Amino acid sequence: MDIKGYLLPFAGALAVFLVAFLLFDMAIMNMQGLSLIFYK
Repeated sequence: MDIKGYLLPFAGALAVFLVAFLLFDMAIMNMQGLSLIFYK
């Protein structure tokens, strides 16, 4: 089993998911005036 061959696409997918989550969080913050990360 090639660990790097499995870990690299997984890391890429995780990075894309995190970026998408940040964009989604900013969209919610702009629409509703709140943020899931910087909750006040």
